[in-house]
Amino acid sequence: LIAKRYDITLPPGKPASKKILYTNPFSSGRVFRLKTNRPELLSFRETTGQMAIAGKGSMYMGLKFAPRKAPGNEEILIFVNDEEDKNLECLCVGISYA
Repeated sequence: LIAKRYDITLPPGKPASKKILYTNPFSSGRVFRLKTNRPELLSFRETTGQMAIAGKGSMYMGLKFAPRKAPGNEEILIFVNDEEDKNLECLCVGISYA
């Protein structure tokens, strides 16, 4: 189940960076582990792949997109997991390379 979808346009042939705001839905602070189904196209600015967010707090998730030579579309899933690597949410990033 996808909790939220983000649609972005990126130029083909160039790396790009974007940020999306993520809010901790819990009342206590948590560490979230970030994973993707397309690591060849997306990496996280957080080098540890983790974000520590205070209860009900928000933080920008830094996304780094690898260059893709040809125009086209991609869908990338971001899995937000807890400290035990259990999935809490799934985000979808729809990319249009144009």
